[in-house]
Amino acid sequence: SHELVHGSSSFGDGPSGPAIDRVSGPISAEEFSATYESGAGRPVVLEPASGASSSSSSYRIWDEEELRRRLGRRVFHAGGINMRLADYLEYARTNRDEQPLYCFDPTFAATAPELSEAYDVPEPFRDDLFSLLEQDGDAADDNKKRGTRPDYRWLLIGGPRSGQSWHKDPNGTSAWNLTLRGRKRWLMFPPHATPPGVIPSKEGSSHDYMTPISLAEWARGYYREALRAPGFLEAETKEGEVMYVPRGWWHMVLNVGEEATVAVSHHFLSPAGLYNTLRLLRDAPHQVSGIDRGLAPRTATGGTADPARTAEEDHRRRTAAGRILLGRLERGLRERRPEALARAEEELRREREALERKRERCIAKEELFRSRKKAFGAATASSGGVAAVPAPFSFNFA
Repeated sequence: SHELVHGSSSFGDGPSGPAIDRVSGPISAEEFSATYESGAGRPVVLEPASGASSSSSSYRIWDEEELRRRLGRRVFHAGGINMRLADYLEYARTNRDEQPLYCFDPTFAATAPELSEAYDVPEPFRDDLFSLLEQDGDAADDNKKRGTRPDYRWLLIGGPRSGQSWHKDPNGTSAWNLTLRGRKRWLMFPPHATPPGVIPSKEGSSHDYMTPISLAEWARGYYREALRAPGFLEAETKEGEVMYVPRGWWHMVLNVGEEATVAVSHHFLSPAGLYNTLRLLRDAPHQVSGIDRGLAPRTATGGTADPARTAEEDHRRRTAAGRILLGRLERGLRERRPEALARAEEELRREREALERKRERCIAKEELFRSRKKAFGAATASSGGVAAVPAPFSFNFA
């Protein structure tokens, strides 16, 4: 299994594709946003000298033995299973699975508050507009606060061969990922370039797609193809380095090395990406991920055993919860960040106008095509069935 993932027949011994940018010196939040968040964004690795990771990686609590000693009896989430951390660390060390379970826990701050105090949010990512939801007047206590914003922070622990297959982060958010122990391999494609081996849904949703089950399976079939594909980027992060993943970018992550890799990751809503999230919440609220469906009440048929009705009820509650989230976010923006809301609305207005102009051009081309087709039919009839094909049939519909 180890050879299948790390050998020359799959991912190789290290990144072989075009390299993701790196920042090795100090960078302000303003400079970062202008350089890496504008447009479709650009992924980048912030090295320790940039000041992004502060002293977080120096804390002993991130050492595997220290985690085992202090938190070994506490329960965390790994691959859909709740298990004691000591048991997971033993599994990560000894398993030979091709696709091992990965500890990916969104509730670690409640399970182990001391961990949430052992790292700092890097400066470029501190302006998180979803944090306005935690200041909502309807969320006065901690339990309500946890239900007002989508899941946004995770503890990540994984042994060799573990990781995540191709995906985009949810809710129009960007992400940062701080490697605290071990090493991570990152593979990325820009939003418009679907990775080889990924099959999008027929409906075209960016949230519904199929990927090979294991990272090794994908590597055996598609890594060499990815190396030749436009837009492909790679990097490896080590202790103290932060990976920035722009909103909408495809990424795959593989934990490499012989020891357990430990990291923390946050999804955040920056002012630069606000328009994208507002569009999602307004147009497709059912696609909001990581939100408590308890925000929306059940209907009288909510307990039915009929799978179709259960799915319908879940969709209804997801949609209702997404709309509630939108209402709270817009209220927080109006009250505390009106300038960010105004910029996002202006961006959405320009986007709508561009789409309307494109629609009008398509309608005009279609009407011209029909008129030319009608004229061609008339010419064919008057000439006894023989007529030259008119030039307009060579339309460029771009």
